[in-house]
Amino acid sequence: MKRRNLSGYSLGLCTVVAMFSGCGGSEPPIGAPGAQSLMVANHARRDRSWMLPEAKSKNLLYVSTYDDNEVYVFSYPKGAPMGTLSGFTHVGGLCTDTAGNIWIGDYDKVLEYAHGGTQPIATLDNPMPSSLIGSCSVDPMTGNLAISNTPFGSDYGNVGVYKQAKGSPTYRQIDQPQQCSYDESRNLYCDTYALESSGFGLYKLPAGKTRFVKVNLNASILVPGGVQWDGQNLAVGDAKQNVVLRFRMRGRRGGYVGSMHLEGADWVNEFSIAKSRIAGANQVSKSVMIWPYPQGGKPTTKLHHIHAIGVTVSLALPH
Repeated sequence: MKRRNLSGYSLGLCTVVAMFSGCGGSEPPIGAPGAQSLMVANHARRDRSWMLPEAKSKNLLYVSTYDDNEVYVFSYPKGAPMGTLSGFTHVGGLCTDTAGNIWIGDYDKVLEYAHGGTQPIATLDNPMPSSLIGSCSVDPMTGNLAISNTPFGSDYGNVGVYKQAKGSPTYRQIDQPQQCSYDESRNLYCDTYALESSGFGLYKLPAGKTRFVKVNLNASILVPGGVQWDGQNLAVGDAKQNVVLRFRMRGRRGGYVGSMHLEGADWVNEFSIAKSRIAGANQVSKSVMIWPYPQGGKPTTKLHHIHAIGVTVSLALPH
């Protein structure tokens, strides 16, 4: 029987890291000049992947990384090392579906792994080999898989949608997409960020439609810091202010519900919500932290020395 896993509604990331004072060593924004230098020239050996036997019975946190071009796996929410997935060309965003399978963006393809598995169980081609797959999300109603593409050195981009997570994607035009998330009604939300024009933006691809429409929020967000449906509201992060705001969505408008401060955060640009907690990737301090959700406040878990791109949580199947 399939289970409901809120972490699969969004995913995961690489949201933009804008230039700001004291941000030495931060990565360039998706699509910005210089981002292509992040490409890894050679494939690593996939047989380096490993996983502890007990991982399959535990809730797991998956973290994709810049520096190592690997995906690290930890127990959730305690953060004990469980395994490592290797062999990627240019690892990107992550997401989880309702079966607990993990989807990993990797340059010109998207790979599916079983919960606690070490080898791909499916591979989908992404016919945009000059792009970074910054995030992905699986529709819990239809099983459709959405990925965000931003070509290196370009202000343009798109979102590709694979029907039932199979075959080839249908692309929907949207400029500088960052993170995307489906809600429970087949609507897809994506945030955008254009440094030289409008800055932050939130867009919606309504269920059954072919074009994105602009969403108006009655709150100010400076820099995208993650988007995820939490089961009732749309959670939208502000990376610069280290807060996550919740909105009740009605058509093209989002009504402010509340916000949470991520204490100790340092430019959180992507997050994943599951089991009354939120896991976020700190870009500047190169760490991953877990906070109570929606209360926020002090982190309950800290994982240091991890330059994360994306994070997602996969919950173990009940015995």
